[in-house]
Amino acid sequence: MLVAILFLLLIITGIIIFIPPFHWLIIFSLIALISLITFLALRLFVKLKYTILISLLIFFTLSLLSLGLFDPVNVVLTISLFVGTLILIK
Repeated sequence: MLVAILFLLLIITGIIIFIPPFHWLIIFSLIALISLITFLALRLFVKLKYTILISLLIFFTLSLLSLGLFDPVNVVLTISLFVGTLILIK
């Protein structure tokens, strides 16, 4: 599992260094890879349902940042979605 996490991290680093992420498809694929790495790393330490929730929160937050929509209203909506889902899971 650790080898897979390190391999994905190596792929992201290589893509960022050799291909500047200017195209939206590349940016969202990098965000998905970062979310996948977070999922794989947290799966070792946390229950699966919390791992999925945290990786989705990271995906939504990074997507808002990349689209330039990281204003206070969207941040509050994302955090309230995270907290509401967390309450429903418990």
